[in-house]
Amino acid sequence: MAVELKKFQAEFTQIKQAIASAFGDRKTVGDSEGNTRKLLDGARLAIGDRAGELRQQGHQGKTLADFASDPEIKKAVDVARTSLANYKAMEARKLKAHAAIKQIHADLLDLARRMDAEIADRKKKLFEPKSLPDMVKLAKQVRDEIGEDGGLKDETIQSIATGPAPKAGSVEAAYWPAVELELKKSDALRANASEVESAEKFKPRLMKLRWDKAQSLGKEAETAAVDAVAKFKARDVPGAKAQVKLAADKAIEMNKIVDDYSQAYIKNKSFLQQNPDHDTIFKCVSGLTSLANRILKTVQTAQSTVK
Repeated sequence: MAVELKKFQAEFTQIKQAIASAFGDRKTVGDSEGNTRKLLDGARLAIGDRAGELRQQGHQGKTLADFASDPEIKKAVDVARTSLANYKAMEARKLKAHAAIKQIHADLLDLARRMDAEIADRKKKLFEPKSLPDMVKLAKQVRDEIGEDGGLKDETIQSIATGPAPKAGSVEAAYWPAVELELKKSDALRANASEVESAEKFKPRLMKLRWDKAQSLGKEAETAAVDAVAKFKARDVPGAKAQVKLAADKAIEMNKIVDDYSQAYIKNKSFLQQNPDHDTIFKCVSGLTSLANRILKTVQTAQSTVK
């Protein structure tokens, strides 16, 4: 009996070593998996954010391929590809650990059955061996090992062995569509932000303030241009040049307002056409454009006269 007990103890020790190895690998993979997911999420968000920045600069791209030449996006894509390759290796290790735990489960059940048979056989003897209580105790430990968790075991051997195997390839299959979705979300946010910005820009009160400012700057530019020509005819060349510069500076400042409103209107035309004040908005933008054309022509005439 003592010999059989030692054999069972040695076998159980080997199984426990296999348990430590399988669950240790499972924990290592789990920790690395979490870090890799963070890298993948970071790369996905970085691609979306950068695409948003590029769109603000005028880029019309819609898909990842449209932004592939940008260095920052290329860097994020490289991080994602490396992380996906690492994740694929982790999935292989998870499958291997799952298979090992299934085998451990089968080995424990087999050991427990053989021990139960040995115990039952020994109990039939006239005199029970002294080692029988130790074998009964060991058999209980073997069965407990199947259903207990804690320590390295994040789940019971029973639940892992009888549960489904980990899925492989699902993260990679879902990742690039998720990136494209992030790009669409970025595009939608940009469009919404543009509409909100234009709604504010074309509020009657702000439009009047900007209109008045453009008119004032235009008048100053026009006055300086006329004065420059007069001074030049009076042979006051230094004075004429100073007035031409002033006229140009005022015209440039005025034109910034005009361009701002013209570009905003063109960019958000369909949205602004739904605005109840669209007629007023259109008249304002048209009026600013006419003002700019007239003032710029006057300033250019002064510039060509004063040389």
